[in-house]
Formats: sequence, C-alpha cells, structure tokens
Amino acid sequence: MIPIQLTMQGLYSYQEKQTIDFTKLTSAGLFGIFGTVGSGKSSILEAITFAVYGRTDRLNLSGDNRYYNMMNLKSNQLLIDFIFETGKDQTAYRATVKGKRNNKKFEDVKALDRSTYKRIDNEWRPIENEALEQAIGLSYDNFKRTIIIPQGQFKEFLQLGNKDRTQMMKELFGLGKFEFYYKVTSLESKNNATKQNVEGQLQQLGAVDPEQVTIYQAQLTKLEEEIKTQNLKLVENQKAEEQLRKLQELTQKKAEAEKEQKNFQEKEPEFQALEKKISRYEQCVNRFKHLLDSLNENRKKREEREKQIRFDSEKLKAEESEIERLEKLLQELKPAYEKREELKKKAEELSRLVQMKKLEETIAKEEIRLENGKEVVNANVQQLEKLKTEKQQLEATIKDKRAKIPDLELLSTIRAWFIQKHHLDKQLAETEKEIVKHAQQEKENREEMSRIIATPVFEKLPKEADYTTCLQYLKAENQKIKEQQKALMEQESHFRVKAQLKTYAEELEEGKPCPLCGSVHHPELFKSEDINEALAELAGKQQVFEQQLEQISELGNRLNLLDNQQRTVQRNQKELLEKKKEQLQQITAHAERFVWEKYREEKALDEAFREVKRIQAELKEDEKALESATQKLTLEEKKKERYQAELEKIDKSLTVHQTELKTMAGQLQLIQPEVYSQTPVE
Repeated sequence: MIPIQLTMQGLYSYQEKQTIDFTKLTSAGLFGIFGTVGSGKSSILEAITFAVYGRTDRLNLSGDNRYYNMMNLKSNQLLIDFIFETGKDQTAYRATVKGKRNNKKFEDVKALDRSTYKRIDNEWRPIENEALEQAIGLSYDNFKRTIIIPQGQFKEFLQLGNKDRTQMMKELFGLGKFEFYYKVTSLESKNNATKQNVEGQLQQLGAVDPEQVTIYQAQLTKLEEEIKTQNLKLVENQKAEEQLRKLQELTQKKAEAEKEQKNFQEKEPEFQALEKKISRYEQCVNRFKHLLDSLNENRKKREEREKQIRFDSEKLKAEESEIERLEKLLQELKPAYEKREELKKKAEELSRLVQMKKLEETIAKEEIRLENGKEVVNANVQQLEKLKTEKQQLEATIKDKRAKIPDLELLSTIRAWFIQKHHLDKQLAETEKEIVKHAQQEKENREEMSRIIATPVFEKLPKEADYTTCLQYLKAENQKIKEQQKALMEQESHFRVKAQLKTYAEELEEGKPCPLCGSVHHPELFKSEDINEALAELAGKQQVFEQQLEQISELGNRLNLLDNQQRTVQRNQKELLEKKKEQLQQITAHAERFVWEKYREEKALDEAFREVKRIQAELKEDEKALESATQKLTLEEKKKERYQAELEKIDKSLTVHQTELKTMAGQLQLIQPEVYSQTPVE
C-alpha cells in the first residue's frame, strides 16, 4: 500500500484541517515523521488505520465514549480523508470518516460515518467497506504487524506464534490457494466417480449407428411437428373451453336471476301493500307534522311555566316569612339602633383594640427574634474571629515554610554538577577499563611474541629480538633455504640425466645403433651408482625445505599480524592515555567549580530535595486549608452582613410597631384595655 494523501480535522490534537501530501515524501524512496512527545505522530498512523479498518487499539472498540475521546475538545466535527494505492495495478482507493458533536449535549458524539471508494475511469465510485480490506489483502492484525507497527509492539511481531505467523504469511504472499489441494483432490475424485457412472450408463445404451441416429432425428422432427400441431389444437380447445365456461357461468347467473325474479313476483302483493302504507305515512307527515311539533312545543312551555309558578310561590312564602322575622328583629334592635353612634364608636375602639393585641403579639415575637438574632450575630462574630485567627496562623505558617524552602534553582544547579560529575567519572572509568584491556592485549601480544621466538627457527636470535629483527632473520632464512633448494634441483637434474643414460646403456645391444651416437659397437657401457636412492634422498631434503618455508611463511604472517595488532594497541593506548589525561583535567576543572560546601556530599543534596518535596507537600496541604479557611471566612462575613441587615430590619419594624401601639392606646376613650387583657384574639 502506497499512501497518496491524508486529510485530518478534529482528530485528537489536530483541531484545524491538515493535509499531508505523501507523493512528495514517497518520491524520495524513504522518509520519516519526527516530532516531540504529544505532537501527533501516532495520530497520523491511527487516522490511516481507522480510515481503512474502522478500528483502533488506542481506545476501546465500543462504549466508553470512544468517539468523544477521539474528537478534539475544541472541534464540533471530525474528518479523516485518506487516499492510497494498492494491488498489482496500483489502483487508487479512498476512505473517509466523518462525525459531528451533538450541539445540545457536548459529550454526545454519535457513531462515525465511514465510507470507501475506488477510482474507476477517473471517478470515485462507492464500494463496500469489506472490499477495502480485500484489496489490501491483509487483516487488521497483520496490517499492524507488517505495514504500521504501533509503538512498543515490534517485539510482538518478532515473537509471533507458529499459527499467527503462518496465517500472516498466507495473507502476505497469497498462499491460501495451496490449502485447497485436499478439497480439489476430493472434488476430483467425486467428479471421476460421477464420470465413470455416466460412462457406464452410456455403455448400456450400446454402440451408436449414424444411420440409426439419422432415422431417430427424422422421427424426432416428425414428433416435434406433431407436438406443435397438438399444441395448436390444445390452445384452440382451451379457448373454446374458456368460452363454454363463461357461457355456463352466464347460464347459472340467468337461472339465479330468474329464480330471484320469481320470488319478487310472489311477494309483489306485500310490497304493494307496504308501498300504500308508506304513501299514507308520507301524506300524514306532510300535512300534520308541523301541527304536532307545535303542540309538543306548547306543552313543554306550559310545563316550564307551571314549574316557574310553583318556584315563585315557594319563594314568595319564604320572603314573607323573612320579612316577618326581620320586622321582629327590627323591633328588638330599635333601642340599640338609637344608640348606634356610641356602639359604632365602641366597635371601632374594639377593632382598634384587636389591632393593638395583634401588635403586642407581633412586638413580642420581634423582641424574641431580635434577642435570638443578637445571639446568632455574637456567635457569628466569634466564629469570624476564630477563622481570622486561623487564617493568620496559616498565612504565617505558609510564609515560614516558604522561607525554609531551599533555593530550587541552586539545588538544580548542584544536581546538574553532580550529574556532570557522575558522567565524567563514568567516562573516566570506561577509559581506564579500555586502558587495562589494551594493556592486557599488549601483554598477550608480547607473550605471543615470546612463544614465536621460542620456536627452533629463531634459536640463533636472542630472546629480546624485536619484530623487525625477526622479520629480517626470517627473510634471510627464506633466501638461504631457496638457494639450497636451487642447489638440490641442480643435483636432481644431474642425477636424472645419469638415470636416463643408465636406461639407454641398459637397452644397448651389440650390432644395433646407439640412439645418441649411432655407433653399432659398444665396447664400454655407462655404469653408475644407485641413482634412485640419491633421488629419494634429494626428495626428502626438498620436502624438509618446503616444510621450513611453510613454517617461515606462517611465522612471518603471524609476526606481521602481531606487529599490526601491537601497533594498533599502542596507538589506541596512547590515545586512551591522552583521553584519560583530558578527562582528569575536566574532572579537576569540574571539581574546582564546586563552591557549595554544605552539599559536598550528594546525600545532603538528596536530603535537601526530599526536604523540598516534604515542605511543598505540607505547603500544598496548608494552602488547601488556607483556601478552605478563606472560603469559610468569606461565607461567615456574608452571613454576618445578612444577619446584621435582618437585625436592623427587625429593630426598625419593632420601633414602628411600638410607636403604632402607643398611638392606638392614646386614641381609646370608651373602653379600657385592661378589661380585655385576658380576652383572646380570634
């Protein structure tokens, strides 16, 4: 799969729309995505995975507000638009994911709408989501193992089990078709069995005669024509049958209609009598209905008027009784009526007295409320003083603790010094380790040199001989042996000539010409000692010389290798010693920059950091307590203001009611308030 373009909006940290053009990146053959932690690198890979497969391992597959967690908190919509090419023909595909936030419910993000397309004739045509996975040829799990490997999961790819690795290889290289072998074999066996069965049935039919086939074909043609003729007749007969069936239905309907007509004819006198009755009824209705309606209406009106008359008569009797009662009452009240002004004034004073009673009750309640309010205000004032004291103590404690906090900048500087010191010490230890290692190598090289010099080849050299002396000695020995080999070769050549002459001499016969001089007389034949022993001895010496040359060559190679190793070790050792010297200078210079005697020991610095952490934790708790005390103090002050306002309101109302009571008491003339002091107010 080759990515072409990726567009994201509202996904994790990508609030605004961002488009990545991969064509510029893939044209280079190799590219990377770099950024700080949390910059959105993983979001790019996750957007591609979610667009293609609709799944992600970063969040749950369902539930737990997965889509809400994917959408940027400052965005109201989410968009992923991924275009890529895949397959042998590099066909272009497109996967889009869209989603919106519920405007009325912020945390409600519905399921994302995922669509897939394929480019056909330069047009994006929709396809099934499953077709996209088939085009890529990888399942979601294998896609994560081979194409996009999530951070920290490469180890899982290396440690795949046999089953998962086999399944992944099948998908990657299309090996699934080889699993159909047994199915194909089984199907082929079934087909062969069916084929044999059919062939057996054909054999039962016997041999096929071409003339007989022609006869059968003629008969078949004749039968087909006969069938066609019969079919035409059948169609005509079916049409005739249909007409006869319709005629039969009409005949049946006619019979039923005639039967029904006969019934109606038999009932004709009844219908005629009924018709006359209906006609007389209609005449009566037309002539007398309005008169009957008017009569019924007049009867209803008469009944209603009679009912009203009965009601008015009863009401008249009741009114007359009431008038009689009122006349008696008037006679009884007439004396009092003559004193109505006095009674009226007394009633007014009694009403005023009732108001005074109510005012006294109100004043008593307000005095109680005022007293209770003062107690509440006093308690509130005490609580305020307590909270103020607590707040001041917390502020003082916080101030003292902040003053006790060591200088974090200074501690950080000292910590950086110790970190640098540890780094320098570590570098020095590594350098010293390398120096010891090279010294050991140099020692081993010297021991190897001693073992080489101890070989018999260098027995003429002193044990303290160096590489150059040994190499020169080997070169001289090599030249000496080669000269000896040359002399041996000359001797061997001489002996071989003698051997050939001896062979010729042994083959000479008197009267036959010599192959060398042509003489037929051979008075003195060539005689020689045993040449074979001499040649064998020369061959033995030659072999010894070859072995010596091989040994010299091997020793020379070992010396050259050892010399190169020693030179390299010495050169590296020199560089390491220089490096150690520089590191010691750096350590010394770094140590001179330490000016904090109080923290000479790193334990003291660690203790200081722990102290800072402890004080900061205590400060955090104290600040929480201070914030709580401040909130309580503010709340109590608001309560105090509310209580005082309520007290002032009660006090003002009490003063008004007391003044009003005093005024009403001065207005009483006919009654004495003491007389009614125990009378309850209703």
